[in-house]
Amino acid sequence: MQAYYAESAQRLGRVYESVSFESVHEALLDLLAQAPARALTLRRGEPPVDRRMFDIAPEEVAGHGADAGLNLLRIVDEKADRLGRDAVHWNAVALQLG
Repeated sequence: MQAYYAESAQRLGRVYESVSFESVHEALLDLLAQAPARALTLRRGEPPVDRRMFDIAPEEVAGHGADAGLNLLRIVDEKADRLGRDAVHWNAVALQLG
């Protein structure tokens, strides 16, 4: 089972790396057209060595959102990891179209 998840993560990573940052924002804009706002959850902290992740500050996400025409509704402060990992924290960013 673990091999299946590792293979799936690798496939997803290849797809993600082939997609431009701008197109991700376009997809987000399409989602926002269907609802008044969306919240993005951000995993913060050093990623595991066997997984491709990026530690991106919520302010950076909000800035890219503003560049794409999104308004920042709220940044939720860092919360401790529910699995008890000391090196992992979570933020949320709420964005609204318009």
